[in-house]
Amino acid sequence: MVKEIDTMAKQSSSRSRLLLLTPGYDKRGKSPWHALEDATGPKRYAQLTETAPLAKTWKRFSAKFEKEKKQGDFMFGGGNYFATPAALSTVTEFLGDAVEALPVNVKGGPGLDVVYLLHSLVTAKLSKDAQVTRYDSGGVMYVDEYAFSAREIAGKHFFFCYTETIVSAEFREAIEAAKLTGLGFEPLPGYET
Repeated sequence: MVKEIDTMAKQSSSRSRLLLLTPGYDKRGKSPWHALEDATGPKRYAQLTETAPLAKTWKRFSAKFEKEKKQGDFMFGGGNYFATPAALSTVTEFLGDAVEALPVNVKGGPGLDVVYLLHSLVTAKLSKDAQVTRYDSGGVMYVDEYAFSAREIAGKHFFFCYTETIVSAEFREAIEAAKLTGLGFEPLPGYET
């Protein structure tokens, strides 16, 4: 009986270790952090949703700076997250080769000429226990409740699943320990407990 309870506790704690990465929204659903406008076009966005490495063929582009209330160490734009040079070393040190840092020129940024698009090279497949809303065609429209096998997410700290970037609690702890700003972390549906 004790062994069974220990196993359940381990499963419960591993389920609570995943979070949705957000641009740091406030209670009104608005991010106070500066962002990048028109950061990716449809062709580039399609490339970025794949996990194939892009560094060798990457063509640097320019993104327009979108002023909000505060400058963070991270910015959001076009569905992607960007790290300033100050934040890049913490991210790459923690994530290693699970993410590519692709340079992007910044137009109109206060003292910021380049940022690095964080391109995840890792995805995770949902387990059959996930609850999804599907299109009539059968494709996934929305994930209502996430579920991953323990093997599928073992050692993953920053990964892509459908349209969401998911991070581990350890990633959040590393960002917070380095006092980096501009990101938000919300409970992942299905991993709240």
